[in-house]
Amino acid sequence: MPESRKIVPFVQDWLSHLIAEDQVFEIRGIGPRKWSGFFDYAHLHDASIQALELSDQRSPYGGYSVQGVYWTLNPLDPSVLSRRANRISIVDRDFALARDEDVIRRRWILVDCDPVRTAGVSSSQDELVASFDLICDAREYLRNMLPTDPIFGESGNGFHLLYRVDMPNDAASTKAVRDLLRHLASKFDSTRAKIDTSVFNASRICKLYGTLSRKGDSTDSRPHRRAGVSEATT
Repeated sequence: MPESRKIVPFVQDWLSHLIAEDQVFEIRGIGPRKWSGFFDYAHLHDASIQALELSDQRSPYGGYSVQGVYWTLNPLDPSVLSRRANRISIVDRDFALARDEDVIRRRWILVDCDPVRTAGVSSSQDELVASFDLICDAREYLRNMLPTDPIFGESGNGFHLLYRVDMPNDAASTKAVRDLLRHLASKFDSTRAKIDTSVFNASRICKLYGTLSRKGDSTDSRPHRRAGVSEATT
């Protein structure tokens, strides 16, 4: 059995934790071309299998079809399921992907930290340590600012915090999340690692736990890594 098939239960279990029972969400693969599918809660197993297959899919031109596989953080209008119902395929137009106006409510805030490194390559171990140190500082700072403890995630090349919230999808919420990320960046960014201030939009995607992150070729010093979870709350 391929390694990816062995971790289908892990991916499905995390999707069940992250996705509400009434939620429609998108799985998206990003590479030379974009791949996308919309799923409902009843098809988490199908979503997990297809996401892992996409993560491992070889490109006919060498390498892999995608650099990473993601999911949409916030619940989407159920009608978008009909774009590609419980199946992933190549898409050629961005309007076929989830958009901010498709989001019906915000359920997660993402704080994402990556190390400063050469573009198009995976992180080295030293770079990961720099990202880890920064995200830990940000988490400690946020303890008294946000109402819940976060999920502490590993993106494969950096780290992120996922905070569960219940916010409308409106201009005020967008501004609040954007201002929070900018504040964290101004306080904690260094020459070695930075907070991503671009991840404030409602239809934001996040690396799917269990799938591989591939930037450039996998080498001993800069290997491809599987996204995972360091700490979680229930």
